[in-house]
Formats: sequence, structure tokens, C-alpha cells
Amino acid sequence: MQASPLEITPVEETPAFVVLAVRGRLDTVGARALAAAVEPRLAAPACRVVVLDLDGTSYLSSAALRVLTGALRTLQGRGGALLLCSVHEYCRGVIEIAGLAPHLPAFADLPAARAEARRRLAAAAAVADWAGLERWETPGAAFTAVPGPGGTRGVVEATSLAGRGSASSGSTAIVRRRACTLALAGAASSAAGSCVLNESAAILC
Repeated sequence: MQASPLEITPVEETPAFVVLAVRGRLDTVGARALAAAVEPRLAAPACRVVVLDLDGTSYLSSAALRVLTGALRTLQGRGGALLLCSVHEYCRGVIEIAGLAPHLPAFADLPAARAEARRRLAAAAAVADWAGLERWETPGAAFTAVPGPGGTRGVVEATSLAGRGSASSGSTAIVRRRACTLALAGAASSAAGSCVLNESAAILC
């Protein structure tokens, strides 16, 4: 019995954000179809986040992994991300065995993946528009207010980010242990190690 052809349906598409629903087997033939759907969209420099809804996919081949890895590399190279959602157990296992799970965030459903995509895009937009953000200075530090969801405001302490790797605000803070680079007060500052950011601040770190 011949397998059904892979179906890839655009669910949502903007210049920066694409959601594709994938239905069928991502075998060698399916991987070629996936590449044909994804690569033209990645050719647009504005494309920053791609979400693949794999709810209709129960098989993932090494050829498909190569397509995902190539897309991931392209998106990360421009500060973007490849997000997955509704990943079946077999496909999740293949991704984990390949060592790609830390690089391919997988969400329970499409609304959760969309929310993460929008958060990342908002963060990128905030950093891109850094020159227009509110700033003020004290004798010990320079501060920048970064807009978050719903009009909230996270406060980033430039001197702390350059030195101790911390930022502060009035809400609950989260800790991410990654290197982060932020354009602060007109200069790039790097902070490796522990970087504390407000959960509502629109900055990826």
C-alpha cells in the first residue's frame, strides 16, 4: 500500500513569522517536500521564527533531521528560532537521540508555540529599536526600560550586565545561564554565566 503524500499547510504567515502544519511521514520523500516548503521562506532575510506543527506526523527520518538542522542553522544565524509543537513520542525520541532536543524547543500545542514565537519577535524588535527606549542614569549605573507584554516594563542595569551579569526590576526574576550580548548605552556588553532578567522584560538572553 502506497503511503499518503506529505501535506504541508501554511497556518499563519507574516514576513517574520511562519507556521506550517505538517501531515504525513517525514521520510526521505517527505523530507524533500519539507525542504521545498521551508527553504523558500528562509530565503527572505526578514523570516526570524518558523513553527512546525507536527501533530499529523508520526515518523521522522534522518533526512528530515537534516532539513530541520539546516533550517535551525539559518534561523539562529539571524537571531531567530525553529520551534516545534505537538510532537509525537516517536519523533521526540528521534530528536533526542540526535542530540537536537536542546536546540529545537517543542511545545505541547500550537497556541503555546505561537506565544513563544511572538515573545521572541517582540524581544528582537525591542533590541532592534534600542535607540528609542527610555533611559536614565544615576552616579553608579545607566538604566534602560525594556517594554514587555501588556505594557509592562523591565529595567535593565547596564553596568551590572557588563560586570556581574544581573538586571533588576520590580517583578519576579528568572535566571538563564547563557552568554548574552546586549547593546547598552551605545556599546555592546557581554555577560557570560548567570544573567538575571525580569520575566516580563522583552529580552532574550
